[in-house]
Amino acid sequence: MSFARASLFAAVFCVALPALADEDATPLVVLPYASLHGDVPQSVGDKVAEVIAGELKSRDELTLVTLGASASGDNVAAPKAADPMADGKASLTKAAELARKNKFKPAGDAYAHAIAELRTHADLLDNASILADAYLQYAVALLRSGADEESETALVAVVRLDPVRQLSAETFPGAFIRSFENVRRKTLAKPRGALKISSAPAGGKVKIDGVDLGETPLLAREMVAGEHFVRVERGGLVWGAKVDVAPSGTTQASAVFGGSGGGAGLAGLLSAVGNGSVDRASLDQVRALAKSAKAQVVLFGAVAKDDDNYAVSSFLYSAKEDTAAPLTTINVDAEFLSASIEVLKLADDIAAKLEAFPTDTALPIVLASPKVASANAGAEPQLNVVVAAPPALEDRKTESSESVAGVDRSAGVPENSEAAATKETVLPRDESASAARATEPAERHQVTVEAGQEAIPLDERQQVHKSSIGSHWMIWAGAGFVAVGALAYGGYYLATHDDAPTSATANISWSH
Repeated sequence: MSFARASLFAAVFCVALPALADEDATPLVVLPYASLHGDVPQSVGDKVAEVIAGELKSRDELTLVTLGASASGDNVAAPKAADPMADGKASLTKAAELARKNKFKPAGDAYAHAIAELRTHADLLDNASILADAYLQYAVALLRSGADEESETALVAVVRLDPVRQLSAETFPGAFIRSFENVRRKTLAKPRGALKISSAPAGGKVKIDGVDLGETPLLAREMVAGEHFVRVERGGLVWGAKVDVAPSGTTQASAVFGGSGGGAGLAGLLSAVGNGSVDRASLDQVRALAKSAKAQVVLFGAVAKDDDNYAVSSFLYSAKEDTAAPLTTINVDAEFLSASIEVLKLADDIAAKLEAFPTDTALPIVLASPKVASANAGAEPQLNVVVAAPPALEDRKTESSESVAGVDRSAGVPENSEAAATKETVLPRDESASAARATEPAERHQVTVEAGQEAIPLDERQQVHKSSIGSHWMIWAGAGFVAVGALAYGGYYLATHDDAPTSATANISWSH
């Protein structure tokens, strides 16, 4: 969007006429109109403001004044905005360094400070995994410093923010993984809640705890009860908040996009109004622009496509009342041939408002383009329903997390996270024990199955082995009885036929 052009025409048509104006005339500045939801190019909004200002010049009750270049944002070098989360990120780095030196008590304090800082900027947590990672490292530091109960509390926060997380055996020792899984099992078994998120207008992209879940209106079911971080984006504007989800119920959250998300001055105002909302933050920006132009009233609004015409929504801000009132909506053709007649209606409405300015306007004022209003006439926007967390572990048939709102976060600490640098400091594993386990012989009952053979379960193989041993002993016992019988018979034969002396030797072996 070009604000240079907006400033140029503002300087051209907003001409101060103090010598000719009536002393009772009200100083008015006309701001460029925003493009509502991107329906039209910004140049159309500039043209609409130019045409309206040209027609209002002839009104005796008004004096048009200019908007200063600094207020419009032209030729002004904006200072680089400081990162609001810089302090929290710096604390994460400090905590990681302390943990590497095995100074776990001060490391835990640094992690606690980092978490507190990150939690205060819910709208900036585009990827809330940084917070879950911080809680995980905090739990480790607490455990290493002997604070077992506090460590478990931190692990509960990890599960709440990332219920499908699984710890890597390459990073964490088995004992810690088992402790985490125990906490995870208990946390997921507790009563869940639901979170319904709406926005004005609808269609905002929703992230809960850093996970993309869909567009507003959205109902997230099976939410782990407790604090969650919701972020909704639409048209370059961002709304974010911490939401405490109650168990066994539905918690409501409503996102309203205002001027605070689009920057300061005219740029921020155009961004906010263009996204269909006039709220308190928007009016604060209008007040600043009015002060810059030394105007008592400000005319601003938005333009949207309406078939072959332009629908123009206008608002009149009063510096005295510090509020705005909606004006009559006008329609002009694409060539602005009918603009004079339509602007006359608008001018009459402005005059009426100046006579008795309404102060009961409810904020925020939500705008919808004609095509959006037509599509949604008589019907509520479709509600998107997602499952935010897996079921209780004992009810699960599989450990796969793919069915949970399309999330797959099975890794331990992400490599690109702020806390990844502390991976090697997390409860260092006993490398000698690991090496010993790696050199242990394979399972003693391991059986190789040849192609075409049927594999037998281990317990069945053990039974087969035992029964085969029993069969061998029975065979040799039978052979022994046969041999003994043969000797007995031979002795009897010799006793009855002693007329011919005979000798014999019998050799019997029990080995096999």
